[in-house]
Order: sequence, then C-alpha cells, then structure tokens
Amino acid sequence: MNDPAVVVTFPLLDEPETAFVAWTTTPWTLPSNLALCVHPEMDYIKIKEKESGSQFWIMEARTSQLVRPQS
Repeated sequence: MNDPAVVVTFPLLDEPETAFVAWTTTPWTLPSNLALCVHPEMDYIKIKEKESGSQFWIMEARTSQLVRPQS
C-alpha cells in the first residue's frame, strides 16, 4: 500500500535560510496552506545542516525520525 505522507519545509519570511519542517498525510492540501501550527506544550529545536548551512525547526520528539546521526 502506498503512503501519501510527505515531509515539506516552510521557509521563514524574515530568515529564508531557516524553515519549519512539517509532515502531512494530505499533500494535496499543501497549495492552500496559509499557516503552520505548533503545539505550545511540545519542545522544538533548531538544527543546522552542515552541507548547505540551512537551518530547520523540528519537534524534538521527532528528531530520530527526521535526522540522520553524524558519522
């Protein structure tokens, strides 16, 4: 069975090198997204990709699913 889930980034307007990472199971709704929501009781961390220098905000609890360990 195919899973329609996708992971996308949403760059910040005032920091285009920094983006929020979002996961969705309804990718066909992405063109109409006007905002992102974050949970006020969850912890978020900012990570930096070494190769590109890009920075990403992700939910700390999802780090192991989204970030490969450094070798």
